[in-house]
Amino acid sequence: MSAAECITKAAVEPACGDHVQHRAASQNSAAICECWIKNPCCGTCKPVEYDFRNNWRFNVYSVPKPIPDPTCQNGTASADGAHCCPKSCGGTCLGKPLFEISFQPSSMRPPYGTGLNNEMAVDSGETFRVRTTPYPSFTSWGWNCDLTTPPQAEDREPGDLLNFHSTFVKPDFATCGAVAQWDLLVGANGTAMPFEVHTLHSRPFTSISGCKLNGQPHFDPNHSGLGNSDMAWVVRAMSTSTGRISWSGAQNANSCGGISAMRVYPQTENPAVDCQTKPGICCPQFVEMASRPCSQFAAPCSLI
Repeated sequence: MSAAECITKAAVEPACGDHVQHRAASQNSAAICECWIKNPCCGTCKPVEYDFRNNWRFNVYSVPKPIPDPTCQNGTASADGAHCCPKSCGGTCLGKPLFEISFQPSSMRPPYGTGLNNEMAVDSGETFRVRTTPYPSFTSWGWNCDLTTPPQAEDREPGDLLNFHSTFVKPDFATCGAVAQWDLLVGANGTAMPFEVHTLHSRPFTSISGCKLNGQPHFDPNHSGLGNSDMAWVVRAMSTSTGRISWSGAQNANSCGGISAMRVYPQTENPAVDCQTKPGICCPQFVEMASRPCSQFAAPCSLI
């Protein structure tokens, strides 16, 4: 994580105050991003710089105040008028998905999302069944085998507080005894339904070249091999006549390391990619803003 990404995270985190401290990654240690909280339990937090023996340095940065933009006058609105994104993102601003789900351990809270109670749906490796869903039009999903024992849901970076940006469910062939497949019920069998499906692969330590969507290869050739700090959204317009959207792994675990999140949109002529490689400060969905009004937070944020 860069200093800019650290500052961006703190700017939209309600508990954070006006300063963050960041330590760049080194050969022997990972990067650290911490913020001063708004309401400390005792005393007052004051920004200072720490330098221990010249090799363990924290840099302290001030967090910019959010600029209200309730009508998206200074940003770029999504085509459906749901979201406002910074113009610096290149003009691409994703709208409100029909359905979005985070693949994560069951102990984690649902991320902010566009469903009921401002939450995303959550999957932790359970078998296909009817769910209590935050999306009334999508009520059934799950795997063709039980991936909860042993647990195949992981959080690669518990300290980042970003849920699906570091979580995933591994489609483990050994646990499943077959190629693991996840299905989402989207309609009646035999009725062709067009969608735009976005899937996120985050920190899988392996390739995603064996992942498939409705039986077809579903990966970005530019991001088929992802390292321990990489992420990639893969986007494809598709039409299903089976009444299901199906994502599957591979018999070789190194060919499809896992799935972190999925968003389902109405099909468009020009599918927009959420972001690639790493969560940059211009990615419209870097931190989920669906429940945070533009009058209180900087863009990107929800207008509806």
